[in-house]
Amino acid sequence: MKKSIILVVVIIILTFTAACSVRETPAAPPTATLPLLPTATKVIATATPQPTAALPTLQPTLTASPTPRPVLPIPATVTFDNFILREGPGRLFDRVDMYDSGSQVTVLGRVMGDNWVLVQTADHCAGWMNTSGLDHLGNFDSLPLYHAQGAIMLSGHVWSANRSPVSGITVAVFPAGSSDNNLREDVTTGADGTWYAYLPGNSKGDWEVQVVSCPAAMDLETCRETLPAGQVVTLPNASEVSIEMSFRP
Repeated sequence: MKKSIILVVVIIILTFTAACSVRETPAAPPTATLPLLPTATKVIATATPQPTAALPTLQPTLTASPTPRPVLPIPATVTFDNFILREGPGRLFDRVDMYDSGSQVTVLGRVMGDNWVLVQTADHCAGWMNTSGLDHLGNFDSLPLYHAQGAIMLSGHVWSANRSPVSGITVAVFPAGSSDNNLREDVTTGADGTWYAYLPGNSKGDWEVQVVSCPAAMDLETCRETLPAGQVVTLPNASEVSIEMSFRP
């Protein structure tokens, strides 16, 4: 009987023990899920480029280029016997050869003034001839201008009493005090009254420059009374100045 009571007590104790050990774990309360906030984007203000005003395109100005004209030699005929071909553009330069009237030459160029031109002869000699002894067609001014190497150039003007240029006047250049015409260079003034005389490069000392003719409309007596006074220049320094002469009133 006692054993039965003890067994019942044990069963009751085990029942309560199991009831204490098997306890339902309460469910965790739901966690509130926060919505994701948008990430703040830093906005940097950027200047909006303004359209650049287009500059007008400059059109190049067309400049007409001069068309070079061919320079043609001018044929000429010697009009005097024993006409001299010289090494330089003046009577005081050495002689190359002499040519008779009717000889054919080709004029290639010129120097300043209207008196001397560079020619080539039919026998293939080259040198300078005075324009006074050449018959030709055409204008020597169209020919190229040459620099006379090794020559001394004198230049100047002849003026009237009212200061107008006088053309066609003969100017003589010679050693001061000399009366030898073989040592004298005669040149003629152009339309603007300018004259040019060329002397050999070894010319030195005092030289005289004189007007030795008058305008065609002036009578001889008046000419003698109004001729400009001669001037004395020293070579080679005088090549750097212009020699001016005027008729007297």
